[in-house]
Amino acid sequence: MKKIITFLLSFSILLSFVSCTDPDSGESSFDVNVTQPNEDTNNTDSTDTNEGTQTAYGEETEDEITYSPLEDPEEDSFSNVVFKQVYGTGYNIDTPICCSFIELYNISTKDINLGPLSLYYMTDGDTAYKKYDFESDAVIMAGGRYLIKCADAIGENKEKYDTSYEVIRIEYYDAVWDTVIDNKSVKLAIADKSAALSPSDDISKNSSVYSYFIAKEGADRSDRNVIDGLSKQKAAYRKENTISSGFKTVNYSTMSSADIADVRPQYSGGDRNTYISSLGAGVDFSHVSGFYDKDFELTLTAPSGYKIYYTTDGSDPRISGKEYTAPLKISSPSSSIGYLTNKNSVLFNISKPIKNTVGGNVIKACAKKGS
Repeated sequence: MKKIITFLLSFSILLSFVSCTDPDSGESSFDVNVTQPNEDTNNTDSTDTNEGTQTAYGEETEDEITYSPLEDPEEDSFSNVVFKQVYGTGYNIDTPICCSFIELYNISTKDINLGPLSLYYMTDGDTAYKKYDFESDAVIMAGGRYLIKCADAIGENKEKYDTSYEVIRIEYYDAVWDTVIDNKSVKLAIADKSAALSPSDDISKNSSVYSYFIAKEGADRSDRNVIDGLSKQKAAYRKENTISSGFKTVNYSTMSSADIADVRPQYSGGDRNTYISSLGAGVDFSHVSGFYDKDFELTLTAPSGYKIYYTTDGSDPRISGKEYTAPLKISSPSSSIGYLTNKNSVLFNISKPIKNTVGGNVIKACAKKGS
């Protein structure tokens, strides 16, 4: 029984074994081909554990939610200033971005003076809102952005940020607010400086509040300004630059550099902040492409400090992978009609064969820094 192995390498290096069974001889073989696509391969149409469907930009959305359109505010209304992107490190030092940040957007066609406004923030356990007063000459341009750099990432015991995890460095910003934004529970509001917001207030109904954003685990998504699923890897990102738009999450730990270029935070001067690197690392496989006559154990290795995740069903290991703890046994397929045959019969509307044909194991792996 002769085996050929197929290696398919992509983001963080993915390895695929595709097995075939000869319908005439009944012998098993593993068909093999080795390629090295660029880092942007396989970036879409995968599934994120507990988060629904992951699509372009590494975004996770639960069920697709349709919101009824809202009327645009008056051109000179402060309600034209909306939250574009919100990211919180919490008290973690292994985050893909070196600090928390809040990115605002002006959906109107007029410049807006932010001087009369303040930004209010609180998280679970807070007994009062923290407040940031905009400078009197602060302006957000028509169709422009305004970036507030918040506190640098720091551990609960004042540990310093681990730069080996850094994907984005915030070097361009409009204002600094030395406040750590939580990575799960966030309540933000743009309101008059004189507003007296109480933790018990429903900020969606407070007349002093012009725009708001809420992130909370298990939150009711019926409100377009509410989202769940934030984490130390994920930011909330406004899908469209309109008053009617809702939010999605973008995962800075799994996005390719091309996708990061589209969503990384931008300040009023137009520059987007610096892309440093990806958190992903390559996985080394103990066996190379070739023919094998016997079953064997496949050993996966990665650099120190990285954990390896793998799948055996062809799905993306970045999303649904199991942690690798021991060598994987590679053997003849047990199924007479395998993964590729079943997939092709659906894709091309081909009837499944009545004899043994393509069966197989599909193993993909990736490595990530930390958990």
